[in-house]
Amino acid sequence: MRTEALHFDLPESLAARVPPEARGLARDQVRLLVTDRRQGFHRHDQFVNLARYLRPGDLLVVNNSRTMAASLPARMGAVPLRLHLSTDLKDGHWIVEVRSAWGGPHEGPLPAGGRVEVVGAPLRAQLLQPYRDFARLWLAQIQGDPYAAAVRVG
Repeated sequence: MRTEALHFDLPESLAARVPPEARGLARDQVRLLVTDRRQGFHRHDQFVNLARYLRPGDLLVVNNSRTMAASLPARMGAVPLRLHLSTDLKDGHWIVEVRSAWGGPHEGPLPAGGRVEVVGAPLRAQLLQPYRDFARLWLAQIQGDPYAAAVRVG
């Protein structure tokens, strides 16, 4: 797989920063992406309309994982940025992404061994090495409680 295909910019207007209820929506009013290979379309709708798209034999994939406020304000030295927590490897290591302070891709190289300090929470990440062949992901050693930091400043 070519990792360039994974690069995209999410417009701020499409980012869900809070649960639907906090935005005045019912849980089933969230957006739904529908893909129909037979008819060749992708369509946006609302989850409340899911039944109109289902037919016997269809595959429905549901992600019921809890959403974590995983974008944390941070800095590397004097440079402001954001630390995105991706995957807890359960041994003090995480897969992370370092992004610009405004949330876009970080410009320029990142140093192996670099230390990222979360602003407003006692959390540090030491960048160990790029994660596999994903250009924007790093394996990091975490000091502190990432879950508590996400609740506090994420």
